[in-house]
Amino acid sequence: MDDRVKTVEYKIKDYGSIEKSVLENVIAELSDVSGVLDCKADDANESIKYLIAESASDYDIFSALMSICDKNGIELLFEETLSGDEDSVENVEEAVEESDDEDDLSEEDEEEKKSKKEKRYDKVENIILLSLSAVLTVLGFVFEKSNANASMWIFMFGYALAGYETLYSMISDIADKKYAAEKGMVLASSFIVLYFGFRLLGCAVIFFYSLISFLYSVLSDYNENLKENGYNDEEIKAITDKIVVDKKKLFTYDMILLGAGVLLVFIPPIFKANQYWSILTNKWLCVGASVIFFGVLSNYINSVRKCFLFTRVFAMKNGVKIDSDESVAKTSAVKKVCFDKTGVITSEIGKVIKVETENEQKLSEYVAAAESDLSDSIAKTLNEYFKNVTPAVIDEKTYVEGRGVTLKAGNKIVLVGSKKFLNKNDVKIDDKTENSAVYVAENGDLIGKIEIKFEINENSYGAITELKEDSGVESELLSADSIESVDCVKTAVGFASAVSGATSEFKAERAEKSGALYVGNADSDAETIKKAGLSIALGAKDGFENRGFASKSSDLKIVPTLVKLSARTMKICKQNKILAIVSRVLFFAVGVLLTVLTPYRLWTFWAVIGASVCDIAALFNDCRNLTEVV
Repeated sequence: MDDRVKTVEYKIKDYGSIEKSVLENVIAELSDVSGVLDCKADDANESIKYLIAESASDYDIFSALMSICDKNGIELLFEETLSGDEDSVENVEEAVEESDDEDDLSEEDEEEKKSKKEKRYDKVENIILLSLSAVLTVLGFVFEKSNANASMWIFMFGYALAGYETLYSMISDIADKKYAAEKGMVLASSFIVLYFGFRLLGCAVIFFYSLISFLYSVLSDYNENLKENGYNDEEIKAITDKIVVDKKKLFTYDMILLGAGVLLVFIPPIFKANQYWSILTNKWLCVGASVIFFGVLSNYINSVRKCFLFTRVFAMKNGVKIDSDESVAKTSAVKKVCFDKTGVITSEIGKVIKVETENEQKLSEYVAAAESDLSDSIAKTLNEYFKNVTPAVIDEKTYVEGRGVTLKAGNKIVLVGSKKFLNKNDVKIDDKTENSAVYVAENGDLIGKIEIKFEINENSYGAITELKEDSGVESELLSADSIESVDCVKTAVGFASAVSGATSEFKAERAEKSGALYVGNADSDAETIKKAGLSIALGAKDGFENRGFASKSSDLKIVPTLVKLSARTMKICKQNKILAIVSRVLFFAVGVLLTVLTPYRLWTFWAVIGASVCDIAALFNDCRNLTEVV
């Protein structure tokens, strides 16, 4: 019996007037219909009930029922109901299990909707809190200028609203065993300067720290999009939680930073011992807090992390999955791209234009046996051409990617493959052709040749030209085909160089040794792609794994796009690194110097503003990776 069944019930018009023998005849005939597991007449409901397997065709069974009823003069009332079979506990249990599955699915959907709604509420809450904090900070500054005592409380409320998200985030990180020391340092240092009278500075530090963290969090919610494009939960977690330095190194750095801040607070005032406390609280306390604020790494780490995340988002919108950030970094530095020929530069399925043989039946049977379970471009073409041929019976089959197949049938050894493949197996062929050719030999004797023409993809010309002109990247053609065939495509498309008769090992090794990016077809060149150090797999299905990029599309335009995207990603990372270091050093140095040399108390405040603006600029610089590359 099938694992899942259902009961179908139809009411019968004028049930009481129908003879019992007629009903019994209907039941007997319906029971013989394929897919009907059980059948009976229900006197209580004045209906006919039958049990069917879920895999059975409802339409076929219903059509049979209508035919049987018409033949026996019975008319149905179409009020179909589904229920468990009261005569079978097993069936009822299966129906309940099926119902439970549907309920569970519904609950999952509800949970997902609830989660999305909560995220939206959290964002709205953060916007409101940060907006109120900004307003209160400005009001506090105005009240402070007018010497109003209320300014202290206004600043405190502004600080509390801005610091709420950072404090909550720190507690969550501690609960999840994530690194939270930096948030604690920023909260503590900003509160201390607030307490000792630098209220505007304290509010500014925590406000901008929370604001920038919020902006990065808003622009990082791409989990669902990543999942839809083939990323699993572990990969998504690795992407979204990626930290460029490990926790131990980060903790060591933060402790050194904290130590430097503490030393700058307490040591310099010693040189004026009689004014120690006054100098400490009026000048050097700001300096120590500034060291901590300007020295923390979170904004720089976030800029790097989001830059690579946005690269993945842009790529997945074009149907491309990136295996790692390292692949992007390597691709940005490539000076050469190695393209496979068949199924990449040329069409994936060709056209058989000539068959030369004295025994076409034998040749076709051998070819059908050799190519039947293969998925490369040659195989697809031949399988289509010989689709009505019954394959020869074989004992053993050995496939060499890109070369050919060896068949053993009784005492016969049959070779089906390229000229180089047959030559290597002691079948000498001097034939020359500009098209792809498959040769067939039996026990060392050539019995035929099949010539296949693969059209050059129209985007091949543009992709090669774009790589050269826009990125300065040379292109090389790699193929297992003959010299004549490869040279013809090389000249037509405009490759800088080409290699013919190449095995999968040679292709992978040549690309890796020259630091090149290999481009192959996910079906035809799977073995080469797995061996290559860095590759783009065209026409890859979900779950395809390689070191580099897996593109669902076979369109070659994606190749220069990914090369330029990778180069732009690394350029943005470099720009943001310079921006982070220069802005912090510059604003910190100027702010501290002016704070120490002048009585004006707000130099560090303006320094914090300047550095924060640069951090926000770095974020918008990251967003360039969400736009088209040129």
